[in-house]
Amino acid sequence: MHGVLAIKASFRDPFGMQAKASPDALEHLSKAYKLTQQRLTGPEAISDKAIAGVTILAIYQLVHGNVDVGLVHFDGLCKMVRLRGGLAKLMKHNRALAQKPWRIDLEFALQSGLPMRFGGAEAPVPTKTMNPKIICPTYTKLYKYSIDLELVCMLSDVTAFINMLNAINEWSKVDPLDFSEQAFQLIHRLIEFAPLQKASHCRPLEELLQLSLLAIMTTSLPNYTTDDLRYELLAKQLKKAILCYVANTDKDMEVLLWAIFVGRVSILHSDQDDWITPALLQISQQVQIQNWLQIRQILSGYCWIHTLHDGVAMKIWEEVKDRENRPQ
Repeated sequence: MHGVLAIKASFRDPFGMQAKASPDALEHLSKAYKLTQQRLTGPEAISDKAIAGVTILAIYQLVHGNVDVGLVHFDGLCKMVRLRGGLAKLMKHNRALAQKPWRIDLEFALQSGLPMRFGGAEAPVPTKTMNPKIICPTYTKLYKYSIDLELVCMLSDVTAFINMLNAINEWSKVDPLDFSEQAFQLIHRLIEFAPLQKASHCRPLEELLQLSLLAIMTTSLPNYTTDDLRYELLAKQLKKAILCYVANTDKDMEVLLWAIFVGRVSILHSDQDDWITPALLQISQQVQIQNWLQIRQILSGYCWIHTLHDGVAMKIWEEVKDRENRPQ
């Protein structure tokens, strides 16, 4: 409880979203450390309460941007989970608890490019699976480019997940544990396909697809930090993949258009518009796109969350058209 209160007390400013180590936060943090230490040195050393305590301490450090300290807590947390039989076994015992270490693992992998600690066989299998039903015709044409079949399957599964989100309305009910489990599983698979810090084995189109899918899936994650640059590594690699694709091919410009829009509404911000806007203008002219409805149709052919992203994308398109109509 004190760990949760420490995080809550870090956001006292009603007009700001930056975490601050306020006196109240530090007082609760001190008590949280004391209680956790007592559990770790007693018979409850790997109990649910002990795991929850160390998890909250790691999250607190993430919220405050103290990645190195957070990693120390996470190392201990991984050992505790393994002493309980591993993440998949813990998931069967307590889904809500097990999802927290998994979420932290994904966060460190996305932020720093570190390998997943709970990799491969340790990753839980979702209790409810997505049903893509059929592979969208948009994706079948990717086969002619010899795209890795595993990546096409992931693209189809991410699309099924996002289609589920697009179908939600005020009468819909989505179980938060099912939602998190499916989102974490997809991100986990995408990271393991090509870890961010390792030299990529992918071809340019494969790299563009994998990084774009990761970018859009980050919008389904709860934020542990208010730092817009928390996924800077992913943003840099996606920008590099986009520019590489622009420079080396003129094939399948619709995929490229989708990738740029996905990047801009997720991990690439307005300070990148000096290259994003000209790139979108060039592509839209190449494929003879005249209006937002045509853009939206292309985006809908891939992975796109309309409720979250349409508004921002429309503003980006307006900026592209303003640039096109500007006197030379």
